[in-house]
Amino acid sequence: MKRGKRGGLCLLLAGSLALGGCQKADTQKAFDEFIGREFTDSMAADYVSAHSLMTDPAAFGVEPAEPGWGSRFDTESLEAAWQETERTLEEFAKFQKENLTPAQQETWEIYQWEGQLAQALNGEEFDLYPCLFGSLSGLHYQIPTTLADWEIRTEADIPDLIALIRDTRPYLESALDYTRRQQEAGLLMLDIQQVKSYCDGVIEQGEESGILRSLFEGIDALGLESDRAEGYKQEVREAFREDFLPAYQELSQGLEELTEGQNNQEGLAAFPNGREYYQLLLQNSCGSDKSVEQIRQMMEQSLERHLQNILLLVQARPELYQLWVSGEEPDTGYTDYQSMLADLEEAIQGDFPSVGQLDYEIRPISGEIASDTGVAAYFNIPALDGSEPKQLRVNPNLGEIGSVDTFLTVAHEGFPGHMYQVAWAYQNLDSPYRKVLAGSPAYTEGYATYAQSLAGQSLTELDQDYLTLLWEEQMAGSCLIVLADIGIHYEGWSQQQMGAYFEEMGFALDALSLSLQYRQLQANPCAFQPYYVGYEEIRALRRQAEEELGEDFSQLDFHQALLKSGSAPFFVVERNVEEYIQSAGQTAGQQPAA
Repeated sequence: MKRGKRGGLCLLLAGSLALGGCQKADTQKAFDEFIGREFTDSMAADYVSAHSLMTDPAAFGVEPAEPGWGSRFDTESLEAAWQETERTLEEFAKFQKENLTPAQQETWEIYQWEGQLAQALNGEEFDLYPCLFGSLSGLHYQIPTTLADWEIRTEADIPDLIALIRDTRPYLESALDYTRRQQEAGLLMLDIQQVKSYCDGVIEQGEESGILRSLFEGIDALGLESDRAEGYKQEVREAFREDFLPAYQELSQGLEELTEGQNNQEGLAAFPNGREYYQLLLQNSCGSDKSVEQIRQMMEQSLERHLQNILLLVQARPELYQLWVSGEEPDTGYTDYQSMLADLEEAIQGDFPSVGQLDYEIRPISGEIASDTGVAAYFNIPALDGSEPKQLRVNPNLGEIGSVDTFLTVAHEGFPGHMYQVAWAYQNLDSPYRKVLAGSPAYTEGYATYAQSLAGQSLTELDQDYLTLLWEEQMAGSCLIVLADIGIHYEGWSQQQMGAYFEEMGFALDALSLSLQYRQLQANPCAFQPYYVGYEEIRALRRQAEEELGEDFSQLDFHQALLKSGSAPFFVVERNVEEYIQSAGQTAGQQPAA
């Protein structure tokens, strides 16, 4: 009897374990299907992303939306979009993390992180808080940039392109109506003159626009018969004249009308729920659960570290101080961007995981996009299934090509920055969702800034101490920018208070520079945190690894850990680095003593 009961219990337990295993397998399969749908549904709802990220959407199971810029900004459309997001988050909540594979658990964590922040930022108390026309990267700027870089892969793309251009007018009308509602609610915070100036520049270029030239070059590259190509160009020109340019004329006029009403000239702290909203923006832009106070403390400590490093450098080599105060800029000797990238690609071999030989090309930023913005360069995210050369754009109007700043900017966008990191992710991550949808801006930009910080080491003919001094000064200023952003939007600093803070820290600004800097930060909350907070987070992880591993620290292995999960919140990145430290430490401990 005892044996029989025991045998029955064993059979019951075995059956339960088998059932549990089946249930886990079913859950894991269902989770993969859910994440797959998140990618396909997102692409199917966003024509621009679908075209940019896939050359053959059908191969991904995606049927793209009708050509257009996307959902409108009326109350009904925004509510419908949010209800769909809520439905998806409810479906996600059914998955228990412990029932998933380790790789799925990481995706689960990233999805949960993004979902919780989205829910919080879309709370009713924050209705009409998001700004659509930020002076640094608003819709007015994104549309021309997107069109100037538009890939015309086949003849069939041209009618869709024409429809997209014609959609500019209703799309920007909807965005302007939303902005008017912001003003009516007392929630407008916009650098009207800066945005209007950009729009007026687009209008002034008219049909001589670099956007049209770029699109015409794309049509020519198809190799169509001359008459057919000219016919398409005429249709594109008509759409540009009849819809695109009037859209910017109406936007400029609408912005002028907004100057007559209320417009917050201070920070988010002036709004009823502004400080709470800023806390969420900060967490989103920093990829972290840290509070405003914790971020402030981290950046104050980083500022102190950079200033201390500057002091140590000039104490050790007083002649550097004279170079520094003279403003002398070393020349790299480069006369073209291709040579820079080729040398950077060679320099990172052995220190970063290999991505093989990349096919890329460097082209200038065109027309008014180059002249009317402060953008030095950018990298275009390539299609997941594309074979075209990767595209890096540089602004020919900004800086001398032989300057260190130009070299470091190319490193930020190319090797070992964005272009390299995206190539690594495409080659090593399995899920399209993880490759292009999941991510943290602080990781993406912080990583590229970190990569930029290493690039100067390849300029072996230049004084490395002086390059380090210039970088430390730049990073000290960057810390001040983040701290001023917190001061404006969380503490409610006026321009005078920000100026006093800069002067106290030894970075006094003249009246014009102070005004421009305050306006830029006030109109673009958390714009710079991804670059500089992200950089400081990664540098802190590297210091931790170097301190704990000593001579056993490996740049290659550290970078492997840094890249492992692609663009992810820092709690994921930290875990990967800690696993590397633990593994390297155990391996070193197993080696016989010399």
